[in-house]
Amino acid sequence: MLNLQVIEISFDIWGVVFCFIFALTAYLSRNFDREGTKKLIWMLLINASGLFSDMLSWVLWKVENGSAALITMAQVADFMAVCFNFTLMMLTADYVVYLVKRRKNSEFRKWRTMIYTTSILGIIALFLSRAFGFFALPDLLENNEALFIIMSPNVISLVCLGLLGYFVVSEHDWLTPIERVAFALYIIVPIVITATELYVYGYSPVNIGATTAIVLLFVSRAKINTEILINQQKIMTEQRLLEVEKQVRPHFIFNVLNIIYYLCASDAKKAQSAIETFSDYLRDNLKAMNAESLVPFSQELDYIKHYLSLEKLRYEDELTICYDIRCTNFELPGLTVQPLAENAVKHGIRYKPSGGTVRISSWESDDAYMIRVADDGVGFDPATVELPEDPKAGVERLSILESEASEQAQNAYFSKTSSASQSTDQEQRQSASLDAGNGIGLSNTYTRLKILCNGVMTITSAVGQGTTVDIHIPKENRNENNRSR
Repeated sequence: MLNLQVIEISFDIWGVVFCFIFALTAYLSRNFDREGTKKLIWMLLINASGLFSDMLSWVLWKVENGSAALITMAQVADFMAVCFNFTLMMLTADYVVYLVKRRKNSEFRKWRTMIYTTSILGIIALFLSRAFGFFALPDLLENNEALFIIMSPNVISLVCLGLLGYFVVSEHDWLTPIERVAFALYIIVPIVITATELYVYGYSPVNIGATTAIVLLFVSRAKINTEILINQQKIMTEQRLLEVEKQVRPHFIFNVLNIIYYLCASDAKKAQSAIETFSDYLRDNLKAMNAESLVPFSQELDYIKHYLSLEKLRYEDELTICYDIRCTNFELPGLTVQPLAENAVKHGIRYKPSGGTVRISSWESDDAYMIRVADDGVGFDPATVELPEDPKAGVERLSILESEASEQAQNAYFSKTSSASQSTDQEQRQSASLDAGNGIGLSNTYTRLKILCNGVMTITSAVGQGTTVDIHIPKENRNENNRSR
């Protein structure tokens, strides 16, 4: 019996340690399927509590010449261990129903209610058996009545496991191979060990199978999260390309290529220069959209110059470009100023019959870096452009691409259905957001400046008088924001 106690206590200790480590890992890990991960964490914690109670009861029973208080504590610990086992059955049933429900999109309320009801009956039977004074002591097994009352909760436990096994077998097509093995261990091992309790009492009928099963479920959850992450990265890559496609407008590309086509016949050297500039422009857009951090203003200035050079080819003398760059030694989010220059041309100069001028300026003050994009075009009413004032709203707007990609990846994994329709809806929403109002991405530019470098953007415009957009990036917050990202 001593060896049995040592084995049981050792297993319980390691089980508690591993369950808490896995629960902490699941809590701290990147969480995609929050509801499923939360259910698994609760299963780990309840199983750890059951193992700890079982270990405590073994230790207290092992104390020689134990006092009445120690015996009572052992009885309570033994009672709690079995209660936790029944609770774990309910959580396991809830988890397997959740997995199948997400993939099959079906409800199983009646079946889950059966498991819950049977588990609660098991706890009641356990309470009644303990209330009559039978506490699973080996020397009481000689009493047949004691044996019946002591074993009755285990009989109900077997009924619960049988119901769970029936559901797992009937819905096994909607479970992964690892999950099938895990639930099989959780069901089969307790049944086998419960049968051996009639001859060698002391083994917990659920602990061994439950702990092994939960470890496998944790591995399965990690595998699921990895596959979702891969899908998310794929979707985000596709969305980045869509953003680039929106930034590099098809009609703009057509116009540039058309200009280059005529230049090939009239001025081959100028056509060659135009092709080189256009190539740089396309490369800059791809590079900027893939940037994960702030970029030097000198790099952003290259984006602006390449873009405006191409527009100059199109509008020729109708477009005048002026630069007044006094400072470049600072950083900002990529493609935040270039869209403002694009707005100045497409929504300002383009609709002015006599053409106009776009001015790009930068300078430095004692506490900030300043950027100005101004035009003398047709202007507009700034009230028609809504800019978010709440930084929290900015955070949500900034992370919407990742969150929507995560949701699509999870739906694609669990439902096994295509998310093409969702992608189409999202593309339309993003396109509408980018093209809304009198400019391209003013709200997005404002948000990225605010969140990434605590910048402020102000717009001054009047119909018929042109538009001026000023960007103010504080010096004191630059390093702090870079560290916080």
